[in-house]
Formats: sequence, structure tokens, C-alpha cells
Amino acid sequence: MQKRPVEVLYYDGSSAIAHPALIRPLDQHLIQLSYIDDENRDVEIPYKMMAFIGAVGRRPAIVELPNDARIEFIGRVPHWFAKPQKAIYEAIWQLERSPAQLLTLLVLALVMIFSVVKWVIPWGAKQVAAWVPDNTVQRIGDVTEQNLVKRTEVSALSADYQSRIRQRFQQEIAENPHAPAKLIFRKGKELGANALAIPNNTILVTDEFVAIAENEEEVLAVLAHEQGHIVRQHAMQKLIAASSVAMAWEMIFQDGSSMLTAAAVKLSDADYSKHLEYDADDYAMKHLHGRGISSIHLSNFLQRVENLRLSQPKKDELVIQIELEKWLNTHPEEQERIERIHAFDAKMSKQAVSRD
Repeated sequence: MQKRPVEVLYYDGSSAIAHPALIRPLDQHLIQLSYIDDENRDVEIPYKMMAFIGAVGRRPAIVELPNDARIEFIGRVPHWFAKPQKAIYEAIWQLERSPAQLLTLLVLALVMIFSVVKWVIPWGAKQVAAWVPDNTVQRIGDVTEQNLVKRTEVSALSADYQSRIRQRFQQEIAENPHAPAKLIFRKGKELGANALAIPNNTILVTDEFVAIAENEEEVLAVLAHEQGHIVRQHAMQKLIAASSVAMAWEMIFQDGSSMLTAAAVKLSDADYSKHLEYDADDYAMKHLHGRGISSIHLSNFLQRVENLRLSQPKKDELVIQIELEKWLNTHPEEQERIERIHAFDAKMSKQAVSRD
């Protein structure tokens, strides 16, 4: 079957004049271009000399040639035109003229991105964290510890209190009593009331945190939670996940220093940290139960934190700002965690009664 020639506009590169022409295939490697206004002027052009640029929007498809020459298609690119990029541009051209298909692809892309950030990256980070060499984890933890110490001040807690908590932690809470996590007590300053798990098997506790606790059992319960972060390698998972999002954003948008990169990492960090906090709570509840200590002590401390938060005067903010801040909070709502702990305690109590 003979392949029909197609009318095009040809720019020879020497002037801006468009010459009406016909193109036809000679073989799978070559086309012939014939001037319509000059039957004696034919040009043979191999495909390998062409740079095909498909139709996008209102712009017609064109073929760029050496020496600034080019072919501009008047209508659709003929089916026999053998440039490999043609199929890609044809698909884009079709999508532009089909809003429904374009919307469907956009939704699928957003679902894919959401799935990668919510499930794939966290799962991958967990697998990778298990393979990070111990000396690397130690170095990262040491640097983190040094930075936290610089941001805080010497603790005002008595030496007796610090010694007693360390002893009780080693005897009652430590995962490995022979190599317990190192406890550092510091005045929090801008860190405020906090207990932080550091990858080098260290937990930093602020004076402000101790001031909220009603008794030592609550302090120990929170330390069990922080120990869960260390045992489950949450800090490394969080670091790997955040780095993955930042690198992916930079690869896509070629801008690793922008505010959008920070926002992307923040969005990932919010939901992923919520998962990690629940995981550390689960570890603490089971660990405390195994040591004969009620997990309600952890719940009581969280309730005290929640009560303090609710008692503070609210800033004059728009409702949407308040909700956004809540959604981006890197810790789950205290009330959710409290309910989970009470449900666990009720389940353990029920099992104990049934055994009796």
C-alpha cells in the first residue's frame, strides 16, 4: 500500500520564509521533501538528522534539522513518520484534548505520590535503618547529642534525684540492664518539657519535663516510651524517610534549598512521626506490663500534658490555621494516645481476671 505524501511548511534555515512542501517516505531510514512551488527541488532527509518536537497546546509538531532548518507540520503527523518520540508526543496531544483522561492521570499521579510518602518511604526507611552500621548510628547520635547539649543548660535537679532515676531506670526499665541507655538531665530552655531519644543509646530529659510529672513512676513510664524509640530505631527511620522525600523533591523540581523542599519533608514527617509515636507507645505498654508496671503511669503523664495545653490561652488565629497546625503536629493528639493506653490496660486486666 502506497503511503500518501503530507503537506508541510519547510524553513531552509537561510531565511524566515516558509516554503510549502510535501514529504513522503522513501524507506524506514529516509524521507523525501519536495518543494510544491518548484518541482525540481527535492531534498532527502535521514531520520537520524531529525529532532522531533511534537504538538503541544496550539503549537504544531515540528522537526528540527541541521543549520537551523526545520519542517513544520500543518496537520497531524502521518502514521508512517518513523521518529520514536512521535508516539510519546501523540499521547500528550491526545491527553490535551481529553480533559477526562488528563484529570484521571492527575488523580492517579497524586494517589501514587501519596502512597509513596505514606507507605513506601516509611516501609523502605524501616528496612534500610536495620542495615545502617552501628558506628554510623553512633556518630549521628553523638552529633545530635552535642547539638542538644549546646541548646540546653546544666540541670538544676539535685544529684540525688538524678542518681535515683538512673538507678531505677537501670533496674526497672532498661532493655539491657548491663548496657542501659545513658540518661542526660538538662534544663530545656527552648526545648521546654521534653524527653528525647538519641540514636547513640541516650535519652535527654529536661527539668521542665520532670516538673510536670507527679511522681517518679510517670518519669520512668515516659523513659520506657523513649527507650522504644531507640530499640525500634525510630530516629534513623525518621532521618532516612525525611532525606528520601527531600532528595526526591530535589530530583523532580531541581531545587533542594527551597521552602517547598522543607514543606515536603514536614508533610512526610508529620504522619510518619505519628506512626512512630504509636509504635513507641506500644513498646512502652508491653515493656512496662512485662516488668509488672502499669502503663497507666504513661497515660497519667500524657493527661497532665494535655491539661496544661488546654489551660494555656489560645492565640487569636483563624480556625483553618489552628486545624492545619494540628494536622502538621509531629506527635499524635495526646487524647488519642491516652485512649489507646487505657484500652491496652483494660485488655490486660481482663486477661488477668480470666486467668484467675
